[in-house]
Amino acid sequence: MTLGLDRPTALAPGGFELAAHFALTGVRVNRPSTIQSKLLRPSLVVDLEKPFGSSRVLLRTIAAGVLGHDSVPLQHLIFLGGPTSGPGYDFHEFVGRAGVSQQLEWRFLAPFIPIPLGRYGKAPGAITLAPFAAAVWIDRPAPFKAPRQGWYPALGLGALTVFDVIRFDVARGLRGGRWTFSVDIGRDFWSVL
Repeated sequence: MTLGLDRPTALAPGGFELAAHFALTGVRVNRPSTIQSKLLRPSLVVDLEKPFGSSRVLLRTIAAGVLGHDSVPLQHLIFLGGPTSGPGYDFHEFVGRAGVSQQLEWRFLAPFIPIPLGRYGKAPGAITLAPFAAAVWIDRPAPFKAPRQGWYPALGLGALTVFDVIRFDVARGLRGGRWTFSVDIGRDFWSVL
């Protein structure tokens, strides 16, 4: 059973725009040995944005954990890594009982080539650049993965184009990571999909 609470984007103190989602999942696990265990899995996603003239600073935090007995089914562990929760690292590279992903991003307009859109005109001759720093923290790693524990930082650059709908990212993990490249629809449009 899951209980979820959403706070839609609204102004917060300090001129920040705040959006949040909290979920608490209760799980009862039946094992073949007839031993039952119960788990709680809290998770939190917080988005903070603040405009500074024509640029914006964004902070995105993803945190989750598992509370319960030592043996947790794999599907209930915390999985981080990949373009959303761990740029610069492989998808689901970090698996454990608790984890946090933090990203700090600065978005600003830069000149760019106008993109023709056929009979619909053309996209403006500007692109939104978004240099970012990110970090993943993982605790109590899963025994089936390489023992990754602690903080794993990364640096990257995002580019939003065609009315900020399409996003291109390149990132480099600074602690045993690699170069990663991704293309996605901007997060502002995920709810439409």
